[in-house]
Amino acid sequence: RKCELKQDKFNEAIKSGKSIQGALDEQICPACQLFGCTGWSRKFRIKISDNTSFESGIGRIEVRSRSYRDRQGRSKIPKWYFPSPGRRGHLDLEITPLRFNESELNALKLTLKVMEEWCAIGAKTHLGYGVFQLIKGDGERYELTPEEVESALSLFESVRSNITSNLPDLKWFFFSKVYLDDSFTNEKTRIIKSLELRYDLRRLFGRDRNLRYDIMGTVKGERRGSKIYISRVYQIQDRDEMRIWGWIPRVTSSRDSIIEKIKEMICEWGNITWREFNSDRDDKQNTNDISKFIKENLLGG
Repeated sequence: RKCELKQDKFNEAIKSGKSIQGALDEQICPACQLFGCTGWSRKFRIKISDNTSFESGIGRIEVRSRSYRDRQGRSKIPKWYFPSPGRRGHLDLEITPLRFNESELNALKLTLKVMEEWCAIGAKTHLGYGVFQLIKGDGERYELTPEEVESALSLFESVRSNITSNLPDLKWFFFSKVYLDDSFTNEKTRIIKSLELRYDLRRLFGRDRNLRYDIMGTVKGERRGSKIYISRVYQIQDRDEMRIWGWIPRVTSSRDSIIEKIKEMICEWGNITWREFNSDRDDKQNTNDISKFIKENLLGG
């Protein structure tokens, strides 16, 4: 349904004894409370400074290090097509809070901090988009205080019981970084490396088409997005790093063995760091306390 705040209905709810938040919840979903809808303004303002420039379309990329057999038994080389030009450079997004309370603002900071450390934001991450740094107004790297972390976690716990169970949940995510020893001569070779990994992940579930489509997505028939994401190779602190993260829902058949196969395959690429809630696969510590997992395993590096 389309969210809309009707002022008369809102006022009646307040008069009946509901809290302001309770009255809002009756009419507006959490996303629209944050981003705005008819009758309700957004809680923040974003100013974008575009420091990017066009770069020529990549065109067709052949991953010659991989091959497969088509239905006629012919040997094929996997290909990706990128006809549209991309962007090179970086964007500055300045976020100005407008109507956040302190715990909501801290929850946003914590969410962005986890994303900064382990994944990327937006689409086409395998082409190099979306990795970001959280910076304060004075240009220094933003680090959360213990008080901000505790405030955010308290808010998350208070709303957890109201979250729809089929939505992505941090408890069912994994996060990994692969440290590569390859020599990359240009940006295209870094993109090819991420496409090799994407191809290998798809082939990992090659014998079960439904499972492959469910995990890696498909553009055939009923389109589905991938539940696993891969960054391009980046040079961070003098070493080449690639990020892999994903969400395998708890209702997925053989979930544990699926993630085990993913980790085993990624380990073949180089030294890795792995984070996963309530799992012996986590190479830092196994904990079934989600707040501790966030504080020590995700924010703790």
